[in-house]
Amino acid sequence: MTDEEQIENMVFEQIEEECLVDLSEELTHPEVAISYGQHSYDTKKGTITYDTPLITYGNIAVVQAQPKQGKSFFMSLISSVFLANGGKNNYGGKLKGHSRGGCVIHIDTEQSNYHAQRMFRRAISMNDDSMLECYHTYALRQENYQMKRKFISWKLKQLSEDGNKIDLILIDGIADLCVDVNDNVDTRLLTEELMRWSAVYNCAVVGVIHTNFGSKKATGHLGSHLQKKVETLIDVERIPEEKQVKVSCQMSRNKSFEDFVFEIDRFSMPKVIDGELPDVPY
Repeated sequence: MTDEEQIENMVFEQIEEECLVDLSEELTHPEVAISYGQHSYDTKKGTITYDTPLITYGNIAVVQAQPKQGKSFFMSLISSVFLANGGKNNYGGKLKGHSRGGCVIHIDTEQSNYHAQRMFRRAISMNDDSMLECYHTYALRQENYQMKRKFISWKLKQLSEDGNKIDLILIDGIADLCVDVNDNVDTRLLTEELMRWSAVYNCAVVGVIHTNFGSKKATGHLGSHLQKKVETLIDVERIPEEKQVKVSCQMSRNKSFEDFVFEIDRFSMPKVIDGELPDVPY
């Protein structure tokens, strides 16, 4: 066996060890990272109640919508409940964060530093007592797509090597991490990179992407690749007459969470309004 063959054999043995699915192992429900409400079902051992996940640890979720529909406000809601002690605050309603005490990395790729900071600071302002020991926020608008990806990989590795656990990665503007949303090769590589981050660090990754005009399909090959790989696909849509934003589950590998709405209060804070939903005009 040549040196090259020996190295390849060692790599494959490592992959086998890491990726083998042990059928004798008793599987448990995946650990929930972010939830909305609860659901129950009957088993032979009785009725079991679980938090209904928007996303679980080790997985990816995508938030999609037309421009200026409230996606960034929704990301502020997610980060606020995740950083709140106990996972709940006065703004999230039944939306709950299930922090393990790890780090949150919040990335914005589109906005200026001023607007990005406003979004990041909402997570602090919405909580009386936030867990900010490991909340890292970055506006990467000025960097090219390759440098954005490399920086995120570098930051995750740095935090991990310093002994930190990674809980949640929020990326507002995920399309800016690839050369073109219709480049079939690079969008596939980006999707694989997101899956690698979620698996290696056993963290939850939530990305924001635009949809095609007049459609609920995310843009380009990137949207198609992500739709096949994500755990949950989340729609966000503004309701002009009600001055509210509707959040709904388009698809999920788990029990779908119930639709809910939030509104923006006079202090520009998003607040979930639990209860009967208004109709969205199409």
